[in-house]
Amino acid sequence: MVTSVCSSVCAVAVSGGFEKYIKYIASLICVAVMVSPFRNIDISEITEKAKAEFAFPEASETLLYETAGEITEERAKAYINDIVFNKFGIKPLSANIEIDWGKEEPIIESITLTLSSADFSRKDEVKGYLYTALGGEVEIIEG
Repeated sequence: MVTSVCSSVCAVAVSGGFEKYIKYIASLICVAVMVSPFRNIDISEITEKAKAEFAFPEASETLLYETAGEITEERAKAYINDIVFNKFGIKPLSANIEIDWGKEEPIIESITLTLSSADFSRKDEVKGYLYTALGGEVEIIEG
């Protein structure tokens, strides 16, 4: 009986130009029937397993901060060597930089540059340039 009523309603609706509305409603019913078995699934178990499987180990802020600071200091040393070489043609033996990380912006406290004996005569030029370019206390030593 239900089938005959539904088929007669569909026949009337199809002949009256309601085809797209009937197709839309039928599609919604099909989607609801397909999705209904999933409503009883407990997602919390799945998410807990996923969190346990893909969780990253907790890293302390200090460890990350020190690592970022170390990387930055190494890059700053390389940068100092590069700018001294580009400006004066002098390849420093080593560079050391101390950065104060305690404030809002990192501040260069001191730069220590080691030059070879042959290049040590130009220490004042290099010292003045580094002080102007980067700031902080600049010390040039002979290596």
